[in-house]
Amino acid sequence: MAELRRAVVSTLMVDGDRYPAAAYTNRTITLVLQIWDVSDDDTAAALQALFRELDRPRNILRYRPGTSVGVHFRTFRTTPDAVTWDPVQRVVTAQVPAEPFALGLRVDLPPVIVYNDPAEGTTLNSNPFFTTSLSASGWTGTGGTVARDPGQAHEGTGSLLLTPDGVTATVTAQSELVPVTAGVVYRASAWQRCAAARSVSVGIGWYTAAGAFVSSTLVATSLAATTWTEVEAYGTAPPTATQARLIGGSMGSTPPGSHLLWIDEARIRRSGGPGGMCFDISGVLGDVETPLMFEHGATALISSAAPKTMIGIRRRGTVTDTVVAVGAEELTGLGADTTLQTHDGAMSGGGDNYLRVSFSTTPAMTHRGGINWTGTAMRGTYRVLARVRRSDATSVIRMRVSSGGGAVVGDPVVVPLSTTTRLVDLGLMAVPSCADPVVDGYSGVEMDMLGGVGFGAERVSGSGTLDVDYLLVVPADDALMVVDWPDGGAGTDPRVRLDGTAGMGYVLTSGGAVRRADQTVQIAGAGAIYALPGQVNRITWARSVDTALASADSLNDTTTITVSYWPRHLYVAPVGS
Repeated sequence: MAELRRAVVSTLMVDGDRYPAAAYTNRTITLVLQIWDVSDDDTAAALQALFRELDRPRNILRYRPGTSVGVHFRTFRTTPDAVTWDPVQRVVTAQVPAEPFALGLRVDLPPVIVYNDPAEGTTLNSNPFFTTSLSASGWTGTGGTVARDPGQAHEGTGSLLLTPDGVTATVTAQSELVPVTAGVVYRASAWQRCAAARSVSVGIGWYTAAGAFVSSTLVATSLAATTWTEVEAYGTAPPTATQARLIGGSMGSTPPGSHLLWIDEARIRRSGGPGGMCFDISGVLGDVETPLMFEHGATALISSAAPKTMIGIRRRGTVTDTVVAVGAEELTGLGADTTLQTHDGAMSGGGDNYLRVSFSTTPAMTHRGGINWTGTAMRGTYRVLARVRRSDATSVIRMRVSSGGGAVVGDPVVVPLSTTTRLVDLGLMAVPSCADPVVDGYSGVEMDMLGGVGFGAERVSGSGTLDVDYLLVVPADDALMVVDWPDGGAGTDPRVRLDGTAGMGYVLTSGGAVRRADQTVQIAGAGAIYALPGQVNRITWARSVDTALASADSLNDTTTITVSYWPRHLYVAPVGS
């Protein structure tokens, strides 16, 4: 077994020792090999083959002591300890140094789509882009017929065509039932195109566990004729609702049969859940933490204006109770000259969805808004970033991170002189921002806390205003990295990899070869992100945190990521692991 080596700290002022850090050492595998029932020449040949393998700088030793699943040790160069060759026995003994862990076979997880919008989430309904049969995916129509139309699409290769029967008062196209949780906010959206100018709705129909209709949430939009328009709605699942249908399109007032409605990219998702600037990894195999590999299409991030991406992980407690971002509409205790503004499609979230700081009466630095959490889920240290937009590119405006109530503040940060929307790094904030014992005495029971994040702002000169969309909170107390992607075209190289096993990033060709020295992936901070078995691991993925870029931060950007890892075991692997 690999030995767990500990850093020991002790003092005569306190009883006992402390272990601030620990790591596994390499292990030694003892091989005792016996040769029998062969000639002396064959014995010599077998020994030579063995010695050549032992002399390799690196090798793989497979170990399967009667179990259904084998494991693999990465070994180092060694030499035999002893060779016994006599008329009775021919035995070789070797002490083989190896890395600490026995490895399982590589695990490739299904690709995930990470949206650059914290109000996004993983799509719950099937066939959102209408690439396959409607009947097979549960899409149905009322008051008309639905069919897949390969001749019209906002994205991809087809859309849903809703044809009214001309006699029904309300005509709808809706998805299959999907599970929802009462009290949780869900987001519905679809791109719609109508043959005539008219009002069309999108929304959510809520249902009980028995399939009984409860209520619906609908938002209507006036569409111009033959023009693709995105429509969205937010709704909170009622107390009795456990299921919902996405209403991809609804027309009232007895629409005539000529009012053909095409629907595409129709999605319902949990607002702010996995998929919106974060994703979850669960069911990790193995005994101990293991480094992750992230791969995605190089063209997604490698360009003439390549961004920097911030990646963090939360892997303790109930990560599903944590939040990745706080919308401006959620901030309370708004300070001077700070008001909630009506909906802006360039900002995240629904309804009144951003704050404006006018600085009209109080230009000096002061707390402008914050949020406090209770319980244990959000305890930790976070890198706080604010998504902001300025009204001009000349006024000198500064921000700083603060605690939820503004009592504790960070250093001022100058907002870049640009009117494009972008994420601004405000620095670190501990939650709670006070002395925190974490556990209650010797009990080991974690204590509840009260703490949060907020922001302050000031205008040093000029007359510009500051709009704030949301505060992004990236976990920074476990592993945090910032990746600087290469500048320049991706060419024919389709993949880029962040390799946690090697602690580096690189570009891959279509055949999987490492290439292009001119496209260097630079990593600051943690060299790898590790996932824990038996725990939901939440990855926060802030696609663009480079304030030097001229391009704006777009909510519509997506990154498709494939995560891989090798399970790491201390000895053997059970079935299924």
